[in-house]
Amino acid sequence: MNLLLIGVLLAIMAIAYQIGLSKSRSLAGKGSNSANLHSRPGYYGALVALWCGIPAFLILIVWNMVEPTFLEQVVLNHLPENVSASLDPASLSVLIDRVQALASGFGVSDT
Repeated sequence: MNLLLIGVLLAIMAIAYQIGLSKSRSLAGKGSNSANLHSRPGYYGALVALWCGIPAFLILIVWNMVEPTFLEQVVLNHLPENVSASLDPASLSVLIDRVQALASGFGVSDT
């Protein structure tokens, strides 16, 4: 998985925790007619962080499983008809690897 995405996800979860914590503390209040919370404010912060992080993490896992097949189909659909029809599976695999190298910047020289 991409380490940057995991870092962003953890940062979003930390922000969500702080928002949930501050909201539950403001609801608890200190007055006589304040709302009685069932749990401690930290639990509400953790609940908000989990509701924010778990769906995003599941989407990230599903995308990492589907990404190679999806991108290969996108590349194959954008090839001209005469090129895709004339390639055997080994040549097609080499072509996909070459496109991935070009997309990542490894197949391009500065000269």
